[in-house]
Amino acid sequence: MTLLYIEDNPMNLALVKKFMKQDRPGIKFLSAPDAKRGLKLARDNLPGLILMDVNLPGIDGRKAFEILKHDKETHNIPVIAVSADVMPKDVQKAMEAGFSEFIPKPVDFDQLLETIDKYLYPNHHQ
Repeated sequence: MTLLYIEDNPMNLALVKKFMKQDRPGIKFLSAPDAKRGLKLARDNLPGLILMDVNLPGIDGRKAFEILKHDKETHNIPVIAVSADVMPKDVQKAMEAGFSEFIPKPVDFDQLLETIDKYLYPNHHQ
C-alpha cells in the first residue's frame, strides 16, 4: 500500500509523515512539495491513495486532480482534498470537482487515519 501526499507546507508534510510512520508503518509514504513532482510520482508509483493540498504553488490542487483524472494510468486513484479553505462553498467546490473526500486543516489525525484506512484497507473498515 502506497500513499502519496502532495503538500507545499514542510511542517504539514513532516507531521503527516511522522503520524503515518508511527500509526501505519506498513504504508509506503511518498510526498511531493508541488503538483508537478506529485503528478510524476503518481504516474511512476501508482499509489493506492493520494492526499492533495488544494492550494499548491504553480499548478493548484484542483488542476492537478483534473490531470490525474484524465490520465489512463492514474484516473482510478482516489484523491482526497486537504485544505485550510473550509468554508462550505470551498468544500462544495472540491467535492463537485470530484475529490473522494475533503479533510480540513489543521488536520485531525484520527479523521485522517480513518479516511486513509477506508481507502487503503476497505475490507477492514467498518
